Amino acid sequence: RALKKHNAQLSQRCREEVKLKIKEHEERKEAQEKVRTLGGRLSFLLNKMQSDEEAKIIQREEAKKMEAQLKSLAERCEELQRKVDETGESNRIITQAMRVKQEELQANQIRLDALQKMAEEREEDLKMENEPRPEDDADADPESKLAGGRLRFYVESKPALGLSLIKGKRSKDREWLESKDCNSFLKKVQKNPNIKDMLIQRIA
Repeated sequence: RALKKHNAQLSQRCREEVKLKIKEHEERKEAQEKVRTLGGRLSFLLNKMQSDEEAKIIQREEAKKMEAQLKSLAERCEELQRKVDETGESNRIITQAMRVKQEELQANQIRLDALQKMAEEREEDLKMENEPRPEDDADADPESKLAGGRLRFYVESKPALGLSLIKGKRSKDREWLESKDCNSFLKKVQKNPNIKDMLIQRIA
């Protein structure tokens, strides 16, 4: 009976030890599973951190490239602005020089016109000096004879038309007659019976 009791105790102890070993095995297995799970998470986190670091490095590189591009563009803009300013200054100088030259050209043109007019008047004076003097002409106007032929205007008779017209010796005198419409008026009044009244009214 003692042996049986001893065997029963041994059996009970063996069952408990087996249960403990099974429990330890399950706990070890569960722990290993947790370790694997945590290891996977840790690997994921490490990979993510590495990816984030690489992304940050790439972003920093791209930021540096963009900064370099912006700097280059800013320098290019400054250069273009400088060229625009230089071009504007050159255009201003050219415009000013052209204005000065234009003023010189206008002044020279005025002087040339004056000289040409003086030359024409001088030529007319020489022509008048070479023409026969009224005092030597028996048919010349008496007043012209008294003035020594130096009157600005003279009367030109046109017997075929029955008209007497006024002529100027110089071009400026002829221009004055045309501006005053003198000969047109004379042609008109000489065909009118009231010529005397019309002449007096015109003179007044």
